[in-house]
Amino acid sequence: MSTYAETVTRYMTAAMNAGMTYEQANSARRDAQRIHTISEQECNGTLVRIDGETWPDHRGRLLLDGKVYQVCNINGPGPLHYYRTADRETPARARIEAAAASIGATVEFQGDPRGWPVTITTQDGQRIAPPCR
Repeated sequence: MSTYAETVTRYMTAAMNAGMTYEQANSARRDAQRIHTISEQECNGTLVRIDGETWPDHRGRLLLDGKVYQVCNINGPGPLHYYRTADRETPARARIEAAAASIGATVEFQGDPRGWPVTITTQDGQRIAPPCR
């Protein structure tokens, strides 16, 4: 079993051998961790992305379509409280896609938090997955 530092070193080496710069590889790793955290929050029900269907919040206001809300009081008595929060997933995905496009690679995103959230596939078929804790 390897440590996280060893896994990061192997990822950074593979990414730079594929043509990414250190900054691109490190940014992709940080953004993959961010996407992983967001996926965990969505799975746990503490973060909600409104797509299409709307419902009223704890004050009776309709939640806005296309916005992200933090859900509070999920385990407590009383109604759920919804608070608007910044959408950090969309810019993270865009940065990873831009880094992959610079070397001619494709990106696959997984919404399930039980694995690598991002897999970058190079033109020669090498699969690089930024590690997450």
